[in-house]
Amino acid sequence: MLAKNLRNLKTEIAGYRNITVLLAKLYADQLIAKKQGTRDGNLPDNIAELMLHYLNQVNHSVPGEKFSDYTVHKDAKIIPWECLKPTYRSAAANRQNARSALGEEKA
Repeated sequence: MLAKNLRNLKTEIAGYRNITVLLAKLYADQLIAKKQGTRDGNLPDNIAELMLHYLNQVNHSVPGEKFSDYTVHKDAKIIPWECLKPTYRSAAANRQNARSALGEEKA
C-alpha cells in the first residue's frame, strides 16, 4: 500500500518528475499519519500543498507563542521570491532585501 501511494506521489503529484528523498519522506509521513488516524482530511494533491502542510507541522511544534499558519505561509513565499527576483534563477537572496520584503509585508 505504501509503495503504491509513493508511486502516486511521483506520477500524479510530481508529474512523473524525479522526486527528492525529502518529498518522499514528507508524503510517507502523511500517509502514515492518515492511516494511524492522527491526521484529518485528504492527502496533499500537489507538492505545494505537501510543503505547506510541512510548514504547519513545524509551526505547531514551536514552543510558546507561534505565528499563524497564514503568516508562516506568506513569509515562506516572500523569501523564495527574493531569491528569484533579480535574475529569475535560483540564487541566494540578499539578506537585507529579504528582511525588507518581510517587513514591508508585515507593516
